[in-house]
Amino acid sequence: MIEVATKYTKDSLKKYQRFNMAKPGLQRIFAVILRIVLLVVGVFLVYAYLVTGDLSFLGVGLTSIVLTSAPLWMPAVTANALFKNSPALFNTGITVRFFEEHFSVVTTGEYEKGASEIKYAALFKVYELKAFFYLYTLPKQAFIIDKRDFTQGSAEELSKLFANVLPEKKFRRYKK
Repeated sequence: MIEVATKYTKDSLKKYQRFNMAKPGLQRIFAVILRIVLLVVGVFLVYAYLVTGDLSFLGVGLTSIVLTSAPLWMPAVTANALFKNSPALFNTGITVRFFEEHFSVVTTGEYEKGASEIKYAALFKVYELKAFFYLYTLPKQAFIIDKRDFTQGSAEELSKLFANVLPEKKFRRYKK
């Protein structure tokens, strides 16, 4: 058995949000193209302001430029808002135990208590990063496993377990 006892932090949530925004796939390609278009439009509108002196060009141009930087500041804003508006999320202890055919999640907190067992086949995807595992149960919903929080076993053992029980397309390693 491998066990992790953790609590979500603003930092872990911020990194999860940033990863979600940059996750490989069609959505990422679309987001990059959209940011490039917004940046070009923004620069063009600021230039139009410089040529004409019309302030409306400047406002829309600067807005476009600010929107292109959203992936840099949006995860922090989201994490701070969740920390402020949903303190129970950050005060809930989460213990995850990994077995051969399933894993169990036990939450202990003032507002959220419960236990569940999830078969590995039910996982949508698992990503291993340098500091975290993200266990996606849905395309945009995941358990965050901090590699520093292992109480039994190790991150290497968990990585081997996922490699053995999940199809290759469901388990990705990004150890930058």
